[in-house]
Amino acid sequence: MRKILIIATVIFLNGNLFGQRNYIPYYNISAEAEWHYDNGRFDQAEVLFEQAFKQIDLPKTKDVWLYAIILSKKGEKNKVYRLLKTHFRKIGGVSRRIDPYLKDSNIELSDKQIAKINSFIIDTTSIEYMDEMKTISILDSMVEVDQLSKKKDAGYDSIWWVTGNDSVFVERKKIIQDVDSLNYLAIVDLIENGKLKKNRFVGANFSLLLLHMRTDRFVNIEPQLFELVKTGILDPWDFASAKDRKYTENGDCIIYYAYTYTADDLTCISYDEILNNRRSIGLSAYYRRPSFNFYIRPGRMMKTPMKEFYESELKRKQ
Repeated sequence: MRKILIIATVIFLNGNLFGQRNYIPYYNISAEAEWHYDNGRFDQAEVLFEQAFKQIDLPKTKDVWLYAIILSKKGEKNKVYRLLKTHFRKIGGVSRRIDPYLKDSNIELSDKQIAKINSFIIDTTSIEYMDEMKTISILDSMVEVDQLSKKKDAGYDSIWWVTGNDSVFVERKKIIQDVDSLNYLAIVDLIENGKLKKNRFVGANFSLLLLHMRTDRFVNIEPQLFELVKTGILDPWDFASAKDRKYTENGDCIIYYAYTYTADDLTCISYDEILNNRRSIGLSAYYRRPSFNFYIRPGRMMKTPMKEFYESELKRKQ
């Protein structure tokens, strides 16, 4: 299983419209900036965000937003306006008014400035947008079939809760394998035709498909998936979770500490090694999982400090 290479989902307002530079250095610097921001060290966070933004063409909106909050705290209203106006124009616009988000974050802009930013609306009639929506529809359909194939009956009990000798399990397992094969071929087709490389909306559904993908198939497309990480399309967390799960399914050590649920041994890799592995793909060394996308409500997902999560998992396995 060590043959898996240790090579070092984008939705609306993800802040990436396919800049070509490597996002991994940017992720690592912005992760440190976010850590300082969350701990009230705004001056340090400001410097690091500015360093991070020099690494790539288009930063993630959640980082731009945190930087805007810092500038707003300093009363730099015009700088905030230029920052947000430039960013939203570059990523193709907004899909809803930003007024509530500005209010929630205590970012003050003039009515005229807000109106200007709100004027950058995503063109839902463009060929590019329609093409992106077609890809998302394909991914949605794949996930729907994936989930249905794993249900035992109309009560939607998971097929994995029954025994391996259960007749329903035996019959359904064949269906699951067929669905997985078709989904894999569809993903390969999307990758080879560049449909994922130029899509702002790849997210949770693609993550689930990677988690459920058979190990040998994941290995086959791992270099292409890593390229999607490097170009800012695929969330490093989604890549790490899928890869960790492949390791645990084969009895090996997890390497990113992203998918610990089925791991037999959580002590086979040191904490420092875990952090180094996470940094190699741009996954935060400060939090278990910081937000990749633009979440203001209900807040960032799973932002447990990494050290705290590591120690709690070791205790859970004792």
